[in-house]
Amino acid sequence: MKIVTLTENTSVSEEYGNEHGLSLYIETETHQLLFDVGASSLFAENAENWGLIFQKWITWSSAMVTMIMVVV
Repeated sequence: MKIVTLTENTSVSEEYGNEHGLSLYIETETHQLLFDVGASSLFAENAENWGLIFQKWITWSSAMVTMIMVVV
């Protein structure tokens, strides 16, 4: 299992943006998920810096949480 923090309140490098919230990219042998409770789409910019390319997203949303299954 691989878990990459895409966005959170702090940043370890100026290369990655930070904001209030949390976005995680989670990869297992069979699934790729994006868990996002960030305030914007900053996770997408940080994902690009990590070299993660999302070709197709299947989205489930509520008022507080967005879960995205990534299909690559």
